[in-house]
Amino acid sequence: MVGQPQMTVTQTTVASQPVMVAPPPPTVTTTTTTMQFVPPQTYQRVTYQYAVPYNRRAEFVIPVGVDQRVANLFRQASKIFRTFDTNYSGTLSRKEFRKCMKYNAPHLNKFEIDRLYNLVDRDGNGRITEREFCEFWVYSHLTPPVAVAQPAVVY
Repeated sequence: MVGQPQMTVTQTTVASQPVMVAPPPPTVTTTTTTMQFVPPQTYQRVTYQYAVPYNRRAEFVIPVGVDQRVANLFRQASKIFRTFDTNYSGTLSRKEFRKCMKYNAPHLNKFEIDRLYNLVDRDGNGRITEREFCEFWVYSHLTPPVAVAQPAVVY
């Protein structure tokens, strides 16, 4: 048949009994590229305009006027936030944020995570709202990481 994959069958004899042996399936190699989360050294908050007030029980509302790439980052961040908001409070405690960062950025140590928590908690109330988290997530993925200068070796 045209367009149909062909399967070849090899016949071998073992102790006078014919055995049908199919060739092994082709090996499929997949390559995945993962970007390591690199936290920003500073966080300059961007002000977004939302069409409706925040509602934990509703789907996250994407800010008005953002392009598709930014909207997708907001959706991704909302999904991550809701996964780690284990008590469904609509906020992340420091403990929930640590779990989130350990999962999404396992290379960060406790002190870096605490520094990020303090950067993200915009109003300083000790809880990170979904909007605070999503805006930080978008900022950190749109801002190119700053290269850290290595000390020069002098001989």
